[in-house]
Amino acid sequence: MSNALLTIRHAKRSGADSLDLTGNDLKELPKELFGLGGSLEVLNLSSNKIISLEGINALTNLRELNVSSNLIKRLPKDIRKCTKLKTLSLDKNPILVDYSYLKKLTSSDIETSLTKYFDELEYEEEPEGEKKLEEEKDSTASMNEEQLRKAITELRAELKSAKSVQEQKKDVPMTAGDVGNELEQVRGKCKKQETQIDTLQNQLIQIRAEKCFGSGTTLESIQGVTEIDYNELKIEEELGKGGFATIYKGKWRGTTVAIKRLFDPNITESQMEEVRNEIVMMATLRHPRIALLLGVCRKPPNICIVMECCKTSLFSLLHKSTYDSPHLLL
Repeated sequence: MSNALLTIRHAKRSGADSLDLTGNDLKELPKELFGLGGSLEVLNLSSNKIISLEGINALTNLRELNVSSNLIKRLPKDIRKCTKLKTLSLDKNPILVDYSYLKKLTSSDIETSLTKYFDELEYEEEPEGEKKLEEEKDSTASMNEEQLRKAITELRAELKSAKSVQEQKKDVPMTAGDVGNELEQVRGKCKKQETQIDTLQNQLIQIRAEKCFGSGTTLESIQGVTEIDYNELKIEEELGKGGFATIYKGKWRGTTVAIKRLFDPNITESQMEEVRNEIVMMATLRHPRIALLLGVCRKPPNICIVMECCKTSLFSLLHKSTYDSPHLLL
């Protein structure tokens, strides 16, 4: 359990009106934080890696908010629902490049400055490329599993054709008419199709994951299982590969671990159920000769099972006449 989560839980038990989460390497507002909405008045989130304040409106009694030295580029409109907010510190955030007047706001200017900020934001035009990408993403969001598979197959066929054209044109002298421009267009098309395929595959993984774990649920409800943020994992060498998962040696919070990562979005529902059963089973087993389950990353597309990494393989142990308990690489 992270230090931030422990601090939040202690604050909740004691009904504290202030909370200091400085320097906890947070990338977003912890969902557990929103349970303090009725009591929390002072919140310090400085020196983290937070990129968004979405959900901050749940803290209805907040009076002081310090999010200096983070990665915030935009403020959510819901922040104006924190009507009791008297101090807002945004120093050393990317947002100040364009909106320097937001550096530190107090009760005398906070409402005026936020009004000015959101008025200016209304007139900013979204880049055409990003706008189109969002529209395409929205158009595929309602696809079912069969439609996603079909779309991925069609895109792969188009990509293969585009790459064939690219190969044909790359050896033609650039001075030959508009071949140079055409080649750039083909390359751009290939890149776009690759992005679309990745997006659809992630959506397919999401559907599979929800069938396995349930929509919006967490693995915290399974006794003995810790939910791990994929960003905390460092993937190193590949140890082995199966039909729908790859085993890696890696690091988690300075400890050498084995990481089983699902890579195939086309695994069947029964195979996904096997994954869940494996997690449940490992969570109940405790034995010196069985690798310990450390936690699970459940958010697609990075569904992983994180375990202790053993020094020896099961094969080598089974083929020894005598052997000691396997040592862990700690």
